[in-house]
Amino acid sequence: MDAHYHSTDSKSINNPNVIFKERWEGILECKKRFLNETTYDPHTCTYLSKEIADSWVRSRNLKVDPNKWVLEHKLKSEEFVKVVEKNRKLLDIVRPVFKIFEQLVSGYHMSLMDENGTVVLMQGSISSEFGLERFGAEGLCWNEKNVGTTSYLMCKQIKKPVQLLGPEFYCLSFLEVLTSSAAPILNEYGEVLATLSLTYRPVTLPWDENTNCFYSYNTLALVTAIAVAIEAQLNLKNAHDNLAIEHGTLEAILGVIDEGIITVDCMGNIIHSNYEGNRILELDGRANTRNNIKEYLGKQSKLMNIIENSKSAVTEESISLGSNNEQSYIINIEPILEPGSPISSGAVLRLNRSEKINAMVGRRGGTTAVAHFTDIIGESNEIKKTIALGKRFARSSENILLVGESGTGKEIFAQAIHNSYCPDGPFIPINCAAMPRNLIESELFGYEAGSFTGADRSGKPGKIELANGGTLFLDEIGDMPYELQAVLLRVLQDKQVMRVGGQRYKKVDFRIIAATNKPLYKMVKENLFREDLYFRLSVLTIMLPPLRDREGDKDLFADYFVHSYCKKMHWNPPQISDSARKMINKYRWPGNVRQLENAIIYAINTTQTDLIDVDDLPVSVCFDDVGFAAEEFGEANSLKSAEIKAIKAALNNTNDNVPAAAKLLNISKSTLYRKMREYNIDY
Repeated sequence: MDAHYHSTDSKSINNPNVIFKERWEGILECKKRFLNETTYDPHTCTYLSKEIADSWVRSRNLKVDPNKWVLEHKLKSEEFVKVVEKNRKLLDIVRPVFKIFEQLVSGYHMSLMDENGTVVLMQGSISSEFGLERFGAEGLCWNEKNVGTTSYLMCKQIKKPVQLLGPEFYCLSFLEVLTSSAAPILNEYGEVLATLSLTYRPVTLPWDENTNCFYSYNTLALVTAIAVAIEAQLNLKNAHDNLAIEHGTLEAILGVIDEGIITVDCMGNIIHSNYEGNRILELDGRANTRNNIKEYLGKQSKLMNIIENSKSAVTEESISLGSNNEQSYIINIEPILEPGSPISSGAVLRLNRSEKINAMVGRRGGTTAVAHFTDIIGESNEIKKTIALGKRFARSSENILLVGESGTGKEIFAQAIHNSYCPDGPFIPINCAAMPRNLIESELFGYEAGSFTGADRSGKPGKIELANGGTLFLDEIGDMPYELQAVLLRVLQDKQVMRVGGQRYKKVDFRIIAATNKPLYKMVKENLFREDLYFRLSVLTIMLPPLRDREGDKDLFADYFVHSYCKKMHWNPPQISDSARKMINKYRWPGNVRQLENAIIYAINTTQTDLIDVDDLPVSVCFDDVGFAAEEFGEANSLKSAEIKAIKAALNNTNDNVPAAAKLLNISKSTLYRKMREYNIDY
């Protein structure tokens, strides 16, 4: 889901709980307006995807009551028997998976829905929260016609895994849900046979400081992996109906999950490990008590203390396989409790590479690079040459410096280069001009727990660490504080970074794309920018042409912005008159593409017809063209000559249309006729 988060509180920067709260409350406010205001368009909500907004609108058109009890739509017993029989083979595979999963995790329920949205199987520890144990979950029909938008329905429609927050569901009964992740189970023809969902409802609010949002982040990957495993088992069962698969179901699931799943006893002895866990620890697959997790941990490890406390937790640990082989992992710890006892007999550990989690957090934080070279608009020779140069440079691993005026598309070029060079890696942008000086060091390099007052209790990786395996985009690099430039240079040279308050370096491998609208080399001569850093960043330099030098591209951009904005607003796009096009092409656009986009949006909202004319354009654009620019005022010999010049320019730009020229000059038609007679201006 696309979302954009804006937070000015230094404590909330990259805090998943704060981001979660902002998105939750943003969607909830959108939901309230949609349900209470018949004219409100949910597509305008920045926290809501187009697919969800479309489903809300369909649900309302289907007259779904958002306040209704979602348990009232249930098949009759004889109908449900037919559904079960139809899905018998699938249920034989899924039932043991559900039982195993219920033993491994808590706080969730897992559901299997058939292709019509009927619940054929549900199991988990929070089913009772919805009255499902009393009412009976199997047989419920949760399609769009009955309950509106759900994760199961969205998953079926797009045939891809999805994750919804509680307020994204149409019916208000689902507000108790924190997240619901759903993945499709497909047959060999790519058709949706069923949908698997994993729903999480915490005891506390999702943004409560005691609720760890990492619980919900990984559920989409987990339910997808389980769905893929079920597909594989189903295909196997179809081919070998006599093969007993019950015993191998858990191993099949754990085998396809790209996380290390390791079970240890209270002393740290390894009892069981899946394929990925064996790979991480370099075990031979015969894990037993002769292997102990403590052998792989550092002296400062907190893992065993957490296991002894018998509580669920998430920690970052370094797994060492030798002096030169150390990797950082995010470990989710779930205690194994004996019935009736608060003391754990061990724990299930879920290991994920820190880089993987960092990339996931980066993508959910809105830092995904979406632009490609094919998305760059322009047919002028200048932009074609620039694109060709960008494509050549993208094949190299060297750092790139993008130089251009504001609004020329430096970040779009950075994203396109990233997607051409390492599309699977993270894209981490930093605006050096917008970041507070007192925070830029901790944001770049991260910090360890307790490094300073207000620091996150578990520490936080910095932008450089998050960019490992991908691209670090340093926008407005000319505004980076001079004292930090030396530290950045050292990171580029050594390819390792130490967090603030840390005692060891972490290896990093990333590419820097820097951007500036300032004359960096001139700043070097004035000792405002380090020369050594400048040459390190500018190995490959691309000069982005301003819009005024891109012959013919102004028309392309104008048409593109008209159609893209009207499509977003669900309006019919207006045409652009010849006189307005003439004005657009004559204006120099000091703000480049960004200014032109704003001008077109202004004109669309100003025009009262299906035609954008000169008088619909922003005043600044028109005045600059007819001679009201400040520099031209200085050249005028008198008020009379300035008026003559303005009137002639207005008539010229409106093809001698006196009413249009008067409107452009913001004077009455009679006043313009009087001035024309006074100054002997013919038309």
